[in-house]
Amino acid sequence: MVVIAIIRILVAILLPVLAKAKARARAATCQNNLRQVGLLMASYVQEHGHYPEAKPDSVLSWLGFGDDWREHARIMQCPSIPGGAYRPNFFGSGGAAHQACLGLAADPTNGPIRESVIKAPSEMIGIVEFYYPLLPPLVQAGGPRVGLPHSGGIQFLLLDGHVEHATAARFADTQTRRRWNNDKQPHDETW
Repeated sequence: MVVIAIIRILVAILLPVLAKAKARARAATCQNNLRQVGLLMASYVQEHGHYPEAKPDSVLSWLGFGDDWREHARIMQCPSIPGGAYRPNFFGSGGAAHQACLGLAADPTNGPIRESVIKAPSEMIGIVEFYYPLLPPLVQAGGPRVGLPHSGGIQFLLLDGHVEHATAARFADTQTRRRWNNDKQPHDETW
C-alpha cells in the first residue's frame, strides 16, 4: 500500500510537468513552422515581385505552391490546434464589412500587394495561427474570449520573417491595431 501511495504521488507530481513540456514542444514546433512559412513567402515575393494574393478562405494553398502544396501541408498547421491552419492577414484591420485593402488582399485597382506598399514589414502581421476570433473587427476590449493555445496567446509571423507571441489582450491594444495594416496606421474607424 505504501509503495502504491508513493507511486501515485510521483505520478501526480510528474503529469503536470510532462504536460507543460509537451505544450512547450508544440509551441516550439509552431514557431518553427511559421518561420518556414515565412521563408516560403519571402521566396514567393522575391520570385514574383509581390505578396501571394490572399483571399478570405486562404488556407494551405495560399502561398502558390501549385500541385506541391500537399508536401508543405504539415508546416501550414499549428500542432496545438487540431485541424487549424495558419491564415494570411487578408483584411488588415478593415474586416469584411469595410472591404478595405489594408492587409495582404489584392487591391482592386493595383492588383497584388507589392513589397513597396508595406510601410513596416518588421511590424506588420502577415500570418496568424488562430484566425477567426482574432479578425480585428471581432476583437473586443480585452481580446477574444477563447482559449488560445500557447500560454494563453498565439504566435504570428511578421512580414520580415520573425515570429512573435501575443496574448489575447494584446490584440485589442491600440498599438497592435496598426500592425494589421500595410500602411502602418491604426484605422480606428474600422474597429
